[in-house]
Amino acid sequence: MRTDLTSLNQHYADFYARDPKSAWRELGAREKARSVMLLVDPPVGAVVDIGCGEGSVIMALDGSLPASEFIGYEVSPPAIDAARQREYRSPVRFDLFDGERIPQDDDSFDVAILSHVLEHVAEPRDLLLETARVARRVVIEVPLELHLRTRRFTWDDTGHINVFNRRSIRYLVESCGLHIECERIYCPGREAHAFIRGRSGELRWALKRAALHVGGEAIFTYHYAALFADRPD
Repeated sequence: MRTDLTSLNQHYADFYARDPKSAWRELGAREKARSVMLLVDPPVGAVVDIGCGEGSVIMALDGSLPASEFIGYEVSPPAIDAARQREYRSPVRFDLFDGERIPQDDDSFDVAILSHVLEHVAEPRDLLLETARVARRVVIEVPLELHLRTRRFTWDDTGHINVFNRRSIRYLVESCGLHIECERIYCPGREAHAFIRGRSGELRWALKRAALHVGGEAIFTYHYAALFADRPD
């Protein structure tokens, strides 16, 4: 599997066609939405979710984050089709994009979301800058997978082609001329761990949670979320 833009876009089109709405993504969406709620002070104007998948994060925010509207952009047609089949309370729209250019004017949105997207894309800095172009504030979230247990790259269907630690994701954001306003690092919830490994997953969650503040980032994967905007003049 090549990791250029065209190959990745085709992979995600095929991926969502095989599994347009999994229970795993639904479970993770609640935690991702919680990061947005903790980092962004409501109410907000228009919100855009870049790499929205089948709309699970927007669905989790709908009715919880007061927003004038939600718009989702995604490279996978099957994912967009699945997102449009959901029922929402807020004004919502979903559209395809090419993975590079967001078809909106500068500062079209109050808040943009890049939740578990940058680890998947061929050019994370370009997408970060493009997202910051169309929104006044941006929330990112990535897994912190670069630690002592990180192995050599091998492709799998999850498509994580970029790995980050706390320092490297901060460096990526700041090297784009952007200012981090607030951030959080957390251990994904017990339910997420139990979904994969059952009782052993719950025990692993307890260990990871306890280790978070005593150097756990060196060996375990946590999630990093941050709110950023253009650097003040």
